[in-house]
Amino acid sequence: MEFDRAQEAARELARSYGTEAELLAWFDGKAGRYFPETANCLEGMPPSWAQLAEAKGGNLTVDVNHGTYVFVFKGKQSLS
Repeated sequence: MEFDRAQEAARELARSYGTEAELLAWFDGKAGRYFPETANCLEGMPPSWAQLAEAKGGNLTVDVNHGTYVFVFKGKQSLS
């Protein structure tokens, strides 16, 4: 599965929770890229893009193919 298809599948899953989820962060393991682009974090800590998504209220993570692609959304407060 390519990144664009994985992202659309993640959005569809997020919508299935009955919310207009906002995509806060993503990771493309195939290409080694991520958003938002930030400084690297300390070893042993979650990636900086994941930390920023959590700080902005990210409460729904969609992991595609065991970390090949990861998408973090902010949805309704009841999501976890």
